[in-house]
Amino acid sequence: MSKKIRIKWIGLAKVVVLNNSNILNGDKAAFTNALGLAKTKTEFRNKVKNKFYSMDLKLLRLEEVESFADRLKNHNVSKDIIKVSKRLSEINEVEFSIFHTFPE
Repeated sequence: MSKKIRIKWIGLAKVVVLNNSNILNGDKAAFTNALGLAKTKTEFRNKVKNKFYSMDLKLLRLEEVESFADRLKNHNVSKDIIKVSKRLSEINEVEFSIFHTFPE
C-alpha cells in the first residue's frame, strides 16, 4: 500500500469577515490565492477553511484548485505567488497572497 505524500496546492478563495472583525481594514469580503501543503484537495480545503476561521474570516468559495506543480506547468504564475509557495513548511502549512478586499 502506497502512502500519499503532501504536495503544494493552490486555489482562489473568497472570504467574508466574521464577528465584525476589522481584519480587512473595514471591508467585509476579499479574494486571495490560498496555498497549502496537503495530501488531497479535500484536506487542502479543510486546512484553508480552518486557517481563515482562526483569522475571523469565513471561506465562502475555493475555486480553481489544482496542484501547484500543475499551475506552474499550465499557467504563468507571478513571482509573488512563487514567493508565497516557498514559505510553506511542516509548521506553516497554509499561506495566502495579497487580499483584494471589497465592501460586499
